[in-house]
Amino acid sequence: MRTAEGWGNGMRGQGASMRRYRSRLVFVVVVVGGLLVPGGGAGADGNNTCKFDTFPTAPGGSSELAVGCFLTSAVGAAGTKYIIEDFPQAHWHTGSARKATASAANAAGGTAGTCVSSTSAHFLAIDINNGISGANIPSNTFINAIGPASSGTPLCVAGQARISVNLAAGKIALNAPLLIENSDGRTVSDATFSGSTMTSLTGHFCKSGLPNCATKTDIGKTLQGTQISHLAAITGVLSNTQVTVSPSPAASCPTGVPVADCQQVSVNLPAASPPTTTREVEDATFVSPNIVCSGTAGFAATDVQLPITSALVSGSLPQQFPAGDYITAVGAAGCPGGTTEATLHANFVTTGTNANVIIGVPNASAPATGTTVAQLNSEVSVNPLDAPGQPACTSGILVGTALAGGWNNPGSFDTGALGSATTVNQQTATSPPALGAMIAQIDYVTGQLNLAAYVVQVKANTPHETDTAAHYDVYFPALLTGFAVCPNTAGVASTFRFNGQSLLSELSGQPGDVRDITDFPTGTKNGTALEHIYHLTTSKLNVTSPNCAITYPPVNGYNCGGN
Repeated sequence: MRTAEGWGNGMRGQGASMRRYRSRLVFVVVVVGGLLVPGGGAGADGNNTCKFDTFPTAPGGSSELAVGCFLTSAVGAAGTKYIIEDFPQAHWHTGSARKATASAANAAGGTAGTCVSSTSAHFLAIDINNGISGANIPSNTFINAIGPASSGTPLCVAGQARISVNLAAGKIALNAPLLIENSDGRTVSDATFSGSTMTSLTGHFCKSGLPNCATKTDIGKTLQGTQISHLAAITGVLSNTQVTVSPSPAASCPTGVPVADCQQVSVNLPAASPPTTTREVEDATFVSPNIVCSGTAGFAATDVQLPITSALVSGSLPQQFPAGDYITAVGAAGCPGGTTEATLHANFVTTGTNANVIIGVPNASAPATGTTVAQLNSEVSVNPLDAPGQPACTSGILVGTALAGGWNNPGSFDTGALGSATTVNQQTATSPPALGAMIAQIDYVTGQLNLAAYVVQVKANTPHETDTAAHYDVYFPALLTGFAVCPNTAGVASTFRFNGQSLLSELSGQPGDVRDITDFPTGTKNGTALEHIYHLTTSKLNVTSPNCAITYPPVNGYNCGGN
């Protein structure tokens, strides 16, 4: 680690204004040499403890995750891999989408909406009530029929989709980009209530047998609105405009609340059956001519219509699929036991073995690639042998660093970062299988070699995971420590913090859902988080949080850390 010698010399004489930059470069030296978790106070070795935090804890709301550990220098220097098992009450971003372009400008709409033409969208009945967005398409617009519709104006023609807003001719231009969601959750703005009945002329409520519904159903979906009880559900669909709700909505809008606000109601998928999420898997196998199998992908009905592509790891593995390929059916019959399958529209273009597969594209509420969602703050006593110009190790003087982590969606992973997606595996010594599907890479920018972590969907009863329930891991596959840590007793201290919303969403109001607390009707949900530190596959430290009890109705305060 002599590559930094010139940095130390180049910064001499630059004065106080360069100190922050100098610290950042020192951290780069540490990273390149292999350090992630830096040190604590001079002469005060760590105690191998961690503090955990998830806050806020109101079910259904955004929440951060934070883990701060103070390790002994011996443990901190030995670790090469860090895995955080998140609290089981939390979930990270959900939902996926597909991209398309308009193949013709739209004609003038009518009372039931507007016809949209797109050959690349390959509209099907499974798209009914799914969201659609693009230039000049208002928010909360969804598809309410596939042409030719059985009722409403306009009827549209085969191959077109009718969207729920009446647009003037030409508002959707030829070749305009479109984004089509894989979920039929939606929002209506004209709801009225009478007893247990909710009416919306635009809601296009569905069950089998109703016009323009095919097999779609809203029975069992939950509602959110000012006059709606917490997680009230649709118990019956009377028509395309009326549903029954239990418990019954409040009879009137609260005093002082505008009626228009009370008329806005969200129709949501139950928390127990969310849509699938854009994700990358590393364990795909292939059954000729067009079936993909995976033990971690968890293919489900909301994957139908989503695009599928190969992740070109380091540019060395071939693309398995033709351009524009997508999923037409899901199941398990054609694949080995323990896996699920996706049947594709087109046959494979190669008989290669690129097991790295991306399913879907980011939906409208996903954080944009590169937006800040995490922070890594740390202290370390840096060895001057690896970072010339630093204080002698005997002094125990610390260097403080702070790095921001950006969210990278599948398909945009930084393949040059330290910690490859292909190494996100279970903790076994030989031929470890993939841990789970990755919904994001968190890329910590250092100015030289970036650090990668991955947000992983972990199935229930996954081997070598402490939590036997389904949960998420934040997985740092290659945080190689020890090369630049002083052999003293300063300890190794760090805080990993992951935001509930992306920074861009907080600044500009743009979507950027990162992490929430899963909603539930009533009672208490208990769970713990864990920090694991490994040297390769050998465990060096395992720390479990105190029990986190999350209740509904929520109790205010720091019930699960709050640090």
